[in-house]
Amino acid sequence: MNAACLAGTEERRSRSWPRPLLRPLTTFARWLTRDTHEAEDLVQEAFARALKAFQDFSREQTFVHGLFRIVRNTFLSRDRMLRPCVG
Repeated sequence: MNAACLAGTEERRSRSWPRPLLRPLTTFARWLTRDTHEAEDLVQEAFARALKAFQDFSREQTFVHGLFRIVRNTFLSRDRMLRPCVG
């Protein structure tokens, strides 16, 4: 294989890596939010946060678990912000 072909393969791989994760993450987010659009926003925000901290993840498995934690924690943060204050 030549260098151009290898570069193209690497580019395709880097663009397609999140695809297998989208469905399980979106399903989890939909279970948390009970709303399809909110779930999509939550997953998008989780990916943005995860990419900012990508160098902190040591293995792919840790990255996947990290994404689920980010989805959950982002949901909990949003839920706390939207909850009315009682007092």
